[in-house]
Amino acid sequence: MADDRNLSDLLDSPVAFHRVFVDIAGSVHGAVFLSQALYWHRRTPAGRGGWFWKTYEEWDQETGLGRRQVNSARAALAAVGVIETKTEGFPRKTWYRLDIAALDARLEQVLVERKHRDLLSTAGEAADADLFAGEASDDSLYDCTNCADDAGPGAQTADASACFEAVCTSVQTEECGAEEPSLHKRTNCEAPSLYERTPS
Repeated sequence: MADDRNLSDLLDSPVAFHRVFVDIAGSVHGAVFLSQALYWHRRTPAGRGGWFWKTYEEWDQETGLGRRQVNSARAALAAVGVIETKTEGFPRKTWYRLDIAALDARLEQVLVERKHRDLLSTAGEAADADLFAGEASDDSLYDCTNCADDAGPGAQTADASACFEAVCTSVQTEECGAEEPSLHKRTNCEAPSLYERTPS
């Protein structure tokens, strides 16, 4: 069985990244790279002008990112202007420097885009609610289906034909016009009410 102390050492330094960096770098491995670069930017000695160097092996040990992922992340971040790189020294070393002003500008842009998306989403939900409310309050449907609902059977007998008459007269098509009553009118308006029929 493994020593608990050794297991604890393996879990001692978790790699954390800022979720918002995915929107800037375009990928999770880019966000991990940028988060780690920000970590080292804050710990760079003052005399270096913000530059720090790191080997591929160190990137791998610290973040689990391989050479291709490091190069991909570096290219994506350079394209949006938040990181600079240079290679110099002997042996050759790759140096990195964050452009904090550019990073702040990109963060502001993400914030504005998110607020815009939230507004559009809220407006869309409100429009859907208005549409639903409009459908639910359609007077013609209400009049047809709920005629004298609260009254007794006698009231329904008296009011049902008036209810259907209002709907039938409003249903006019080009084919029927005023001369030919619509199918809706013939079947609902001219037929006797169910309450008026006598049992056979």
